Amino acid sequence: MEKVEWVISNGYLTTDEKLSVLMYTDKGWDLVKDELADSIYTELELAAEFGRYEYVHFILDQQPELKMDLLYLIEERDSKELIDILIEWRELEDFKPIPERIREVIQRLDRGISRSPQNTDETGSFEANKKWLMIPADIRQMLVRNVFCGHCRDTVQIEKYVIKGFRDSVVLEGKCKNCGNDVVRVID
Repeated sequence: MEKVEWVISNGYLTTDEKLSVLMYTDKGWDLVKDELADSIYTELELAAEFGRYEYVHFILDQQPELKMDLLYLIEERDSKELIDILIEWRELEDFKPIPERIREVIQRLDRGISRSPQNTDETGSFEANKKWLMIPADIRQMLVRNVFCGHCRDTVQIEKYVIKGFRDSVVLEGKCKNCGNDVVRVID
């Protein structure tokens, strides 16, 4: 109880007598929000790695200021692997300025992915990401775990992949989880 009293007396927390809850003051919120945004960013990376898009619902419940800080972190760290989650988040977000900011971040990240297209048949990865997300999550997981590796001469899981479009197909380009060599999965 002594620690709680110290945080309240130093202006980091306040109490709401009616609701019987502790709340951050502006001073306290400024102290923890960056750390919280960084923690959520780490969770987002894990969610993206394992295709766990339901984590977006946790983000939807956060404060708008925290969401903006999180988007800044994603953009600053050039986190292309989070584009799928950003697209999902944008579709569900209803707080007015956030979807527009998400769109800006996706565009900046997307430009980095397809800086120098080598083939005119290759489409922007934003469109490919939309097609990819239209595939049910369980099928996407099956596709990610069903990629042929020429080095291993076996079916493996692709990781650290980038989603691209080629003609009417979605193409996953990444690394074999077992040996680290380049692998590709074409999805018609």
